[in-house]
This record gives sequence, C-alpha cells and structure tokens, in this order.
Amino acid sequence: LDEEHHDVFAYTRTFENQKVIVVTNFRKTPVTWSTPKHIMLQKEKILISNFSDTDFKERSVSLRPFEAFACSIS
Repeated sequence: LDEEHHDVFAYTRTFENQKVIVVTNFRKTPVTWSTPKHIMLQKEKILISNFSDTDFKERSVSLRPFEAFACSIS
C-alpha cells in the first residue's frame, strides 16, 4: 500500500465482501505510518496483533519494533 515507506509493509486482502489490512513493522525501531486516505483503522476491528494496545491516531498508527496486526476494514 505504501511503496515509499521503507519501514512498514502493508497490504490488503479481500474475500467476497470482507476486506482486511495487514500492517507490519520489520524494523527494530518504532515507526509512524500514515494510512492511505481511503482506509480508516479502528481498534475494535483488530483481528490479530502481537501487541494488545496498538496506538492509532486519526490518520496514522505508531508501530513498535516488530509490531504487526490485521484489521478488518470492510
């Protein structure tokens, strides 16, 4: 989703009418990633994460080292 951001690997998967975004930070340092305008992340829609308290802001997410999550966006 963001080829210019070298620290975050993010992509979507769609099946029928369900859409999920997967966001990962493969670095050993924290990073902030600005979400694309057409995607709205919501904490209550997280399906799986390696941390229980992912830090969402209005149009961005702060990721700890090696943090990853999948979130429903449909």
